[in-house]
Amino acid sequence: MGCPWPWIVLFASTALAADVSGTWKCDGEPRTPGCHYSGATLALSADGHRLSGEVTSWYTCIGSRAPSLLKWVIEDGKIDGDTITFSITYDLGEKKTKFSYKGKANGDQIEFEVNPVPCSGGTLHRVHPPVRS
Repeated sequence: MGCPWPWIVLFASTALAADVSGTWKCDGEPRTPGCHYSGATLALSADGHRLSGEVTSWYTCIGSRAPSLLKWVIEDGKIDGDTITFSITYDLGEKKTKFSYKGKANGDQIEFEVNPVPCSGGTLHRVHPPVRS
């Protein structure tokens, strides 16, 4: 009979990954004069230590007839204990810029440690589905 230790270590490390699956939201702040930024919504999906999902945001500038929906796919997403890391690539026409994010999950909040953060204050809050009666 083989040694069970490798399996115990594997299951223990998977169990320690923060539960960040779901929808997260933060309030926005204007980043460009004359524009309104509605904040960001992150739809996260955790699978063990892998993190995937997307970031969406509405942005309206003076002279625009309608708000623009901005969307980015989460790349390189990882979960290590309560730390999450991921990147998103901004496509600015002729130039693509990749931004990396690092945050610490604590219950219904994720505090980001690096800038630029996708929201004002650097804190995301879990969105709970409405309770149906």
